[in-house]
Amino acid sequence: MIIYIASYPRSGNSLTQQTIQTFFERPMTVVYGGSRKPETYASGAVNFLKNWRWPKDKTISKSLWGKLHAQINKNNLENWIALYDLNVPPYTKDCRYLLPGCLSVLTPKNRQKLAAEESPFFIKTHELPYQEYFEGEYVILAVRHPGSVLWSYFNFIKDFWQDVKTLDEVIRGEVTFGSWSEWYQS
Repeated sequence: MIIYIASYPRSGNSLTQQTIQTFFERPMTVVYGGSRKPETYASGAVNFLKNWRWPKDKTISKSLWGKLHAQINKNNLENWIALYDLNVPPYTKDCRYLLPGCLSVLTPKNRQKLAAEESPFFIKTHELPYQEYFEGEYVILAVRHPGSVLWSYFNFIKDFWQDVKTLDEVIRGEVTFGSWSEWYQS
């Protein structure tokens, strides 16, 4: 089963993720690279997970990022799956986790495989919705007032990307992910 946490940027996706992660006690995947979530999960800092490991290894090494980047160049779905055990009821063993940066791996064939699994994969995305979904794929769509979103996105771009964009450019959708209205109308 795949559950996408989808939104236009700055629409409350992180808050939705935290709520879902707390309620379901499952790790969250980000489709974009650079996420430090696996490092946090592997460190033992998240109390509902234990025994984090790669499918062919007994434990994760301290050089998690080196291993992660070695996997990124391979589009075989199994190379993108880490394993963990739940440290809370029902104490499930060998749960599967899709590694971050997996956007290119989410082909229709791989999405169908993941959707058919009983265990859920929670995946954060700002990408536009797929044209069609498979049985076992679900979407939670976070929506926030467009004025608040556009102002927040404008400031985020300015502060974190140091990209010189005007508020008008953000409103017109001349930014990554396009315009707010086109995103939600899709």
